[in-house]
Amino acid sequence: MKLYEPSNTKSQSSLLRAARISREMSQRELAEETGMTYVAITHIESGRTTEPHQATKRVLAMTLGYEVSDIFPTKGKQSTSRELRQILARDAKRRKAKR
Repeated sequence: MKLYEPSNTKSQSSLLRAARISREMSQRELAEETGMTYVAITHIESGRTTEPHQATKRVLAMTLGYEVSDIFPTKGKQSTSRELRQILARDAKRRKAKR
């Protein structure tokens, strides 16, 4: 299966969403668990916040049970989490099928 490889900003927002969904959490639940606001979570997931603070990345990754590099890979790299990449591939396939 070819894995979906979005651009870096898109990748981070997509990977965060995939990680949250893999843990069956809503954006509001993630906000509560991390002590962040719902708006902050939606901004990161939508790509409106393009480079969250390192502490924000750590708390999100810890709360979701992933390494920071799984959700927020460095520029030019892909997530090391095969699980998240497979979720992204399934989502991309579903979006393509809806067209």
